[in-house]
Amino acid sequence: MLESIDFNCFIKKLSSESHLVATDTSDKVQVFLVIDNEVVMEIDSYREAMFFTVKAHHIFNTEYSTSLKMSFKFLEEYVFGMATGKKTIAYSTGVRALMSTMKEYEFPT
Repeated sequence: MLESIDFNCFIKKLSSESHLVATDTSDKVQVFLVIDNEVVMEIDSYREAMFFTVKAHHIFNTEYSTSLKMSFKFLEEYVFGMATGKKTIAYSTGVRALMSTMKEYEFPT
């Protein structure tokens, strides 16, 4: 069993990038959007958390975490239909590889 931790102390130890911090108990999921070590929003589902993360980055004009940048750029372009600006070679290559892999699977309609 995990130890109980001080949530505010945990938030303050995060890097100044944005983060989604999730708590999951047997009866409720809570996801917190944290930007610059401050909880900006409390959200009740992972799907909404992804939506608000993308929107918050545009509102506050912040950068995505380096490790998640390409994933969120993909969501911007293909899920939200947002113009993503100039694309890097790594991003374009990754998207092509992902799309070609997805063609192999049949998705339920």
